[in-house]
Amino acid sequence: MLRLVQNLLLCGLFATVSCTQDLTQIVALVSSDFGDELHQVGIDIENSRGELISSNDFFLAQENIALPFSFTIEPGANFRDQNIRVTALGFDASGKALVEYSARLGFVEQQRRLLHIDLLRVCKPVECAQLNQTCSAQGQCVNDYVEVKDLPVVNPGEEFTTVRLPPNNNTDAGLPPDATQNSDSGSSEEKSDAGGLDANVDPIKPTTCVDVGCPINQVCVDPATHSICDASTESPERCGCRVACDPFGAVLRCGFSNDICTYLNENPPRGQGYCRPNLGGGEQGDSCTTQFNEKGERISDDCNRTKNFTCTGVTSTRPTGGQCARTCRTDLFLNCQFLLSETTFSCTPDEKDPDSIIGTCRLPEQAYTDISRSCFTQQECQSQSCLDTGVQGICTSDCSGLETCPGDSACLPVRRNANNEFLCFRSCDDDADCTSKNQNNVCHPIGDRKICYPRCELTNNRCPGSQGTCNPRTGLCD
Repeated sequence: MLRLVQNLLLCGLFATVSCTQDLTQIVALVSSDFGDELHQVGIDIENSRGELISSNDFFLAQENIALPFSFTIEPGANFRDQNIRVTALGFDASGKALVEYSARLGFVEQQRRLLHIDLLRVCKPVECAQLNQTCSAQGQCVNDYVEVKDLPVVNPGEEFTTVRLPPNNNTDAGLPPDATQNSDSGSSEEKSDAGGLDANVDPIKPTTCVDVGCPINQVCVDPATHSICDASTESPERCGCRVACDPFGAVLRCGFSNDICTYLNENPPRGQGYCRPNLGGGEQGDSCTTQFNEKGERISDDCNRTKNFTCTGVTSTRPTGGQCARTCRTDLFLNCQFLLSETTFSCTPDEKDPDSIIGTCRLPEQAYTDISRSCFTQQECQSQSCLDTGVQGICTSDCSGLETCPGDSACLPVRRNANNEFLCFRSCDDDADCTSKNQNNVCHPIGDRKICYPRCELTNNRCPGSQGTCNPRTGLCD
């Protein structure tokens, strides 16, 4: 059993932990430059297979813990010859994650080695894409493997005064200057790393959950893409075991921790999410911007993806001016009611994939019945929006952000008055669906949808949608 003891406060953090004379330990010293902004430090410890074996929270103000503070990791018999990963997360008063630090290391038999855990403000905006990386004091992502032989030998209580020394490949640079007097044993054999006692002389080959799987109630996840890992994953080193959870329930927190249940990119979903720290970002109704790559594919946005919010009402040609909306399931009744807002939201399917059961929490469908009818003035339309098509005007309505079109309409991007807008157009299967409402309209194929729109005559006639261009020979926008 791996045990964790907080130094200088109590020698038995849990009922199963007792004081021990075993010297095989890692003494971790936690420090930070966040000041009073840091309210809580969470410590997770995983084994070499990425399985969570210990999780502890230190509530600084509540438990009267002053920074810096230290704790000791005791390997016991099961982990004495293994590498572990120590992950430290700093949280503010609201439970939002401020910073993360991780280190992979082993133990030295019958020696206490000092690990510095620095939760630094320079790392607040940094999220490393690689699983085996952490943020350095320079604010850069670096390999989080720590050679335990390079760490100082220390006794509990001395960690606050030990001078940090640079690594040295030729000598045990981790030993403090007075190590010969303060060593935990008097023999020269134990003061050095000789004798084959160092667990990191032959490091265990790193394994991922792609190779060995995960324990029950956990899933193998790539947190950079929010997807389940398998043998075909391009970057299996990013994959790790995470606690599985239901991302579409009322409570998104994971047990008693500060983690949030994050939706996995699956369609159809298997009811799966995974627990991870809250990284922050915009929530329901907040304005947002999306980043697209050169292929027009969405890369990221500034909504709170941890809490399952995504930026709606944006395209690669109009990446700004969207609104954050929560991801939901159209087959569940109370998905969007969990937002606890004065505004009523409903789970709306994706316009580009109406058959998907994954949607976003948006406003209920508009009740307008005159979409795509002819008009000359704004006042003639129920929505007070008459679109000049270059041939005649037609009634439309706004569908940007959280707005949704009437059930018989589709939302498309349109260039109007030098601005990119999202507007509703009546859906159709053939021309007969259009002429019943407006005899001047025909059924235009725009991308993967068909809409009612006036027959175009010139190549410069306005067509809705980024793919809409007038074909004078057919009179259709295609």
